[in-house]
Amino acid sequence: MIRFSAAFRFLLCLFICFLIVCGFVVLEPASFIGKTACLSVMATYPDGFNYYKSSEKNIYDDILLGDIFTGEKADLETESSSEIYAKPASVSIKETVIGSIIKKTLSPYNANTNYDKVYMSNSAKADINIKSLLNDSLDYSIAKNGEPQVLIYHTHATEAFMDNEEQYYTDFDEPRTTDTEKNIVKIGEIIKEKLESNGIAVIHSKTIHDHPGFSGSYSRSADTIQSILKDYPSIKVIIDVHRDSITGGKSDKVAPVVNIDGKEAAQVMLVMGSQTGSITDHPDWKENLKLAVKLQNRFETDYPMLARAMLLRSKKYNQNLSKGAFLIEIGSDANTFEQAKYSAELVGNSIVKVLENEG
Repeated sequence: MIRFSAAFRFLLCLFICFLIVCGFVVLEPASFIGKTACLSVMATYPDGFNYYKSSEKNIYDDILLGDIFTGEKADLETESSSEIYAKPASVSIKETVIGSIIKKTLSPYNANTNYDKVYMSNSAKADINIKSLLNDSLDYSIAKNGEPQVLIYHTHATEAFMDNEEQYYTDFDEPRTTDTEKNIVKIGEIIKEKLESNGIAVIHSKTIHDHPGFSGSYSRSADTIQSILKDYPSIKVIIDVHRDSITGGKSDKVAPVVNIDGKEAAQVMLVMGSQTGSITDHPDWKENLKLAVKLQNRFETDYPMLARAMLLRSKKYNQNLSKGAFLIEIGSDANTFEQAKYSAELVGNSIVKVLENEG
């Protein structure tokens, strides 16, 4: 019987272990820039990098090997393809669900102040007569002579929406972006196009006032307004287009929607300031409110429940800079971009009718 020395047996064991490791185990590289990639034993996926070609539908961060992490989603809803980036199995940075998205229609009909299709939440406790405001004419008229009549701008231009309709949102769903093709600026552009297609000339400011700093946004947008009004004194109406953010308890979000002609639209809300409480230097706030109640009535007439109850607050919102100023919220950050774009079309239609009626 052949006897092997202890040293030989030890070396043989090491060699066998080496063969096992080389034949069945793949260690993934951890040299991904901007990412902590854990080294893991993937004995069930000996092909390593080819694992990503499997048909399993998970959400991974969209990076090439060695590229800097962008934070964008990869679309794995399509069939597997050789064009899909090859990546190691354990670099599966999955989205973390933060909360649910609650889709609901928010009724305006429970508002504490109302008259003839005008529903208002009068949190300012202002002394107002909706009937009088609705029936009185505006102090200005809209001309279709090629000169700018309307200014659209965005105090919070980076406000954005969900890319797709989901029952939840994750840490990858960014509520803000500086991309003006994907944020509230695009919504303002749709409203502009509706007005201009009906002969009302519009200036649309795409200036971003809330990035990189959010604080001071209203002061910066006031500078923009004053500069444009100086250059275009023909402007009668200024519109600050936003999108809302509505919590549904804890970390959940609400997507306010209404079905209009078989299609979902993001509900909208007019937000108006007033010279009440501690607010001063806003003497023409009722003239602004006159325009707002006419719009609220028009929204409800044209598209029932498109508009939530108007919110009247003890604020200025830069509305002291014009007799025809209003702020409108288009949906919330839980609405999809498509829902918001549809609402912008509807809002544009109703604004045209009000302004033409006052022309």
